[in-house]
Amino acid sequence: MSIFFACLFCSAGFAQSHGLAFSSHEVVPEKRTGLRLTSDAPVCIEQEMDISFDAMFRLGMETYFGYVLGLVTNEGQNIDLVYNQRLFSFNFVIGENFADSFRADNLQFDGPDPFRDIKSFADLFYAPRSRKLPAVRLFNTKDDIRELKAYTLDSPPNPTPAVTVPAQNRFRLDRVLMGLACMLTAGALFYFVWKRWHTLDEAHGPSPAVPPAEDTPEKTSAAIFLFGDFEMTGKEGNDCTRLFTPLLQELFLLLLIYTEKGGKGIAPEKLFELLWGDTSPKDARNNFSMNLVKLKVILEKAGDLHIVKDAGRWKLEVPADVRFDYRDYLGQASTQPSAAALLEITSRGSFLRNMPYEWLDDIKSEISIHATGLMLAAIGKMNLHRETDLVLRLTQAIFQFDPLNEEALVYRCKCLMMAGRHKTAQDAYTKFAKEYRESYGEDFRLSFQDITRDS
Repeated sequence: MSIFFACLFCSAGFAQSHGLAFSSHEVVPEKRTGLRLTSDAPVCIEQEMDISFDAMFRLGMETYFGYVLGLVTNEGQNIDLVYNQRLFSFNFVIGENFADSFRADNLQFDGPDPFRDIKSFADLFYAPRSRKLPAVRLFNTKDDIRELKAYTLDSPPNPTPAVTVPAQNRFRLDRVLMGLACMLTAGALFYFVWKRWHTLDEAHGPSPAVPPAEDTPEKTSAAIFLFGDFEMTGKEGNDCTRLFTPLLQELFLLLLIYTEKGGKGIAPEKLFELLWGDTSPKDARNNFSMNLVKLKVILEKAGDLHIVKDAGRWKLEVPADVRFDYRDYLGQASTQPSAAALLEITSRGSFLRNMPYEWLDDIKSEISIHATGLMLAAIGKMNLHRETDLVLRLTQAIFQFDPLNEEALVYRCKCLMMAGRHKTAQDAYTKFAKEYRESYGEDFRLSFQDITRDS
């Protein structure tokens, strides 16, 4: 049987005390301390043994808990001596398996307050032949009388008795009859319930026929979002954004935006210049061919998106069933825009707000100015008193494109005042005026009173 020590209680408050203090579960395992009796292997004892030790409590601690002594048999069973602060007792925990669930037999040491009794000690013996654990406890009573108590524990405890199931070799008529009686009873009960429901249906008239619901799976479609952060999901709802490398992402956006923006796609020469302008035309073509193959693999996972060459230009075709916010925005911009539709598109944020490509700057600026104008025009046709909430949401979307838009500030502060949110209106103005001064180096020309005078 192997022997090991863990979490031995000892004291650091006495100059003459000896021992080793251990940390328990409050620290990570690799910083806990263990004590081995030999340098390279545990102590293995085959005959009867006698273990004696003194355990002392470190003074001034709030919690006292841990293993005092642990033993492991050759069969893998653990036998632990544990202190239980809640019960003010030491417990022997004898488990059936060292690393699995276990049943515990507890041994409680009776006696005086264990925090003050520093004269007590315990001896634990193991008899391999009888597979017993004799334990001896010597302590002082309240009257300072020395008492000795002995205990004997089985190892392993509470052996599971063997259960023999007799063979069933003969026909049991009584069980068959009982089963038939249960079936008849259940049938009679079912008939009674059915008859009762049938009677109630006749009394209340026939129920309208309800067509059965068709068990059709929920249909999902691919989606591409360019407003706010770039995001792409496949037709199965899977996230495809993480599949793009930085170069593949820029190549994808170039093909996509130039195809949707003008409908003609992008010329190979312009594409090579933007992505591989510092290489030779031959190397640029090779790099494009190699990355085009990688990009097509991603598009196959996303859905029915295809890259084609039409009239000498590269295009990326997006099917109509794919949700595409940039295409939806262009559709709104070419007709009489709906405020709700604009808000659904622009509430995610400005166009590709975290993309630092130089070729994208003019496109982002053009979309920002145009989207802001569309939303301000929509607000100008609204009744601020009746559509306060929609106006507030639109002004919030405008600030994502143009944080210092003065018209949006005026509309926002007026609507907040109409809604009785005076403090929020004042905070919105203060934040705007601060950012305005930091950007332009001068104070905002309108005061809060000027803005909200007609509210």
